[in-house]
Amino acid sequence: MGKINFDWYEFLRERVRLDDTRTPCRAFFGRRFKTETLSLGDAKRDGVYSRFFDINGNFKRRSVLRG
Repeated sequence: MGKINFDWYEFLRERVRLDDTRTPCRAFFGRRFKTETLSLGDAKRDGVYSRFFDINGNFKRRSVLRG
């Protein structure tokens, strides 16, 4: 609880497909090469990961993608 995993990927290829509304969507494929686990507080203050949080400390919705 209170821990976040950040997975790092090496880019291999990109695929563009149309979604249900016929809007082009980009999908990126790659090989995971590193995982870092940080506490929520540490991630918010980290120079690399702080960009994923808004000024209230919540995840920015467009910065977090699910596979």
